[in-house]
Amino acid sequence: MDINVDDSKTNDSDQTVFFTFTDDDLTEYKWHGDIPTGADAQTYLSSRMEKIKIAIYRKLYPGMPVFGTWDEVEQWIKDGQKIITGYDEQEQPIYKVIEKIPWTQTHPDIFPATPAEKTTMLSNIKDLLDNLTYSDLDDHIDTVFSNLNTAQKNSLKKLYKAVFYLLKGRG
Repeated sequence: MDINVDDSKTNDSDQTVFFTFTDDDLTEYKWHGDIPTGADAQTYLSSRMEKIKIAIYRKLYPGMPVFGTWDEVEQWIKDGQKIITGYDEQEQPIYKVIEKIPWTQTHPDIFPATPAEKTTMLSNIKDLLDNLTYSDLDDHIDTVFSNLNTAQKNSLKKLYKAVFYLLKGRG
């Protein structure tokens, strides 16, 4: 892990430092923070490296609990995330553990990499919406999400219908 000070601006109460943080995987993060006026930026930031890394990872993993040490963060990431995949015959939830993936705003299924991919994605969504009716959503959810209980299906239907209404209404 490495911190390199890029720039610094001083005001009346403190000093804002802009820096680049490089983690063990050589991933660079641009960041900034306030430090006491007159403090050596490099020394101050280096002494707080673990706290800086935790703060950066809180942005990468929305919903991450507050941890005091980096070891706790690493364990939380390593433990994955439990999601309910269904229910057994006694109505007890069945869990699956999935890998936690940091938010990078470059996930291709959400943010296409190229303008052509974005155009294709939008065209596919438009075609889907043009051929989909409001009542189709109930059948789709009942079929695809057959492992959910009735309350979960109803919640999902409300969400789908709200998104459907917003998207279809925009024409």
